[in-house]
Amino acid sequence: MEPLTTQRLGGRHHPRFGYLAELDGVRAMAIGLVLAAHTLPRLYGGVVGVDVFFALSGFLITSILIDELNVTGAISRKRFYIRRALRLFPALAVLLVLVAVLQLVGRPSALKDPFFHTEPLAFLVVVGYVSNWVIGLTHVQMGLFAHCWSLATEEQFYLVWPWLLARKLTSNRLVRVMLLVALAGVAVRFVVSAAGAAGYGVLRFEGLVFGSVLAIWIYRDDRTGVVAKCRSRLVGWGCIGTIMVVVLAGSSSANPTMLTVAYALTSLATTVLIAHLLSRPKGVLPRIFRWPVAVAIGRISYGIYLFHFPLVHWLSGRFSKMGTALVVWAATGVIALFSWFVIERPALRRK
Repeated sequence: MEPLTTQRLGGRHHPRFGYLAELDGVRAMAIGLVLAAHTLPRLYGGVVGVDVFFALSGFLITSILIDELNVTGAISRKRFYIRRALRLFPALAVLLVLVAVLQLVGRPSALKDPFFHTEPLAFLVVVGYVSNWVIGLTHVQMGLFAHCWSLATEEQFYLVWPWLLARKLTSNRLVRVMLLVALAGVAVRFVVSAAGAAGYGVLRFEGLVFGSVLAIWIYRDDRTGVVAKCRSRLVGWGCIGTIMVVVLAGSSSANPTMLTVAYALTSLATTVLIAHLLSRPKGVLPRIFRWPVAVAIGRISYGIYLFHFPLVHWLSGRFSKMGTALVVWAATGVIALFSWFVIERPALRRK
């Protein structure tokens, strides 16, 4: 769920599409939805913001990998994972320290909060990027690290994806395989959730696949007609409308089966929205996503995602619901800005 910094491609410096500040705005929308879900109970459906992140991540990372493949004829997985480590670990180390401090400080009312208690094993689980499996299939209390399942899902996908992308598979075959795998994951989650079993969220990765497929179509196959077909303003607002309807539906009912469908719909709508923004449309929507405040929030969204969750459960019960939300937003912003300027950006320069 990190804000990805692209290189020559990935929607930033592609010779055909140019720099797209709008994608930072999409990240801002994603983190806004997640914050709403965790601080405003009536907007729980905002958890689909994770799927917005996934689709954007798949698109941008795949664009970078295709660029490397086109330029050098190969993908250096060693360099790729070093870059990922430089992007992810510095801020994650800050999170580990923050959670350790909050656990030591503690507070009596936190005992009523099931998310506050964090087992020592959870620290190793987070660093090992296996939170999604541990949460879905074990009884380990991840506590203040519970939100890190999404980071684990991404990194597990990127363990396989560069290797698969570099193989001499035709684009059509690769796309078919990936879409079938994604749809199979949705189907399994649907069946498991309908049966009332736990662990249905483990295979929530279709957004990564949909975003990756879009990048393949555009940057590997040069199917820019896909972008042209999405230029209409109706397409852009239709995607936003779909995501908002999903958020409202998810907020009114947390039924796991319905949420499974909601996650897939959000992933698809976000992918089409990215294609729409690549078409350089005119109108209100792209201006909203290019708004400097939205772009700035998108840039630091990784830190916001990491730090907001522990603060939510440490501060819960101290103020009114709205008061808690405001304090969480402010405190998260301060820590995320510190992380970006002092920790993350210096590490990014080493990439």
